[in-house]
Amino acid sequence: MGFERLMRMKHRPDEVFCANDAVAIGAMDEAEELDVGIPGEVALIGHDDAQFASLGRPRLTTVTYPAVELGRAAAQPLVERLNGRVPRKTVHVKAEFISRGTV
Repeated sequence: MGFERLMRMKHRPDEVFCANDAVAIGAMDEAEELDVGIPGEVALIGHDDAQFASLGRPRLTTVTYPAVELGRAAAQPLVERLNGRVPRKTVHVKAEFISRGTV
């Protein structure tokens, strides 16, 4: 339903970045029902590189983060606070862009 609303906008987007791959697959289904070409009319990007993301046609372009590194980055501020230090406010984790068939 969210994708349909985007496609009915007067100035609809050229690309849509979804919260996760499952939402992106749902958007692909809605695009097919609305006869919106993916990637021809709208580029679509998921997030989290779920196993099913590479199974459909077109295969879903996605962004992923290294889970272990992300976990460490999330835990580090807690450890710093426990040790009486002020944690950094910004943590950077390198993402990986996996280009497939939806951009």
